Amino acid sequence: MNRLPALLLAVLLLTAMDMRTQVPVPDEMRHCKEVKECAEVETLCSGCCGVEAIRDDQRKAYGALYAAKCEGYHGGVCDCAPRDGTVQCLKGKCTRVITERKK
Repeated sequence: MNRLPALLLAVLLLTAMDMRTQVPVPDEMRHCKEVKECAEVETLCSGCCGVEAIRDDQRKAYGALYAAKCEGYHGGVCDCAPRDGTVQCLKGKCTRVITERKK
C-alpha cells in the first residue's frame, strides 16, 4: 500500500496549522484612555497579517512573549499586505478596526 499521499497530506496540514501559530495580545496590554496610547503588533509567527492593537508602552513586553512563543517556528512565512484598518481606543481598549476599501 502506498502511504505517500497520506504522508504528504499530513505534512501539508501541519504546515497550514503552523501558519496560524498565534500569540494573542493579553487584555491587560490593551487598556487605553485615548487613541494615541495605541499601536499595532504582528501576532502570527508566520508574519502573515495577524495585526492586532496593543497599548504602545506594552510593545516591548509583548515582543518578549512573541519571541518566546515563536522561537523555533518552522512553518511558512507570509509576505502579505494587511487589511486596511485603524487603531482606535474603544471602550477603554486598544482595538484594530478594519475599514472597507472604496470601490
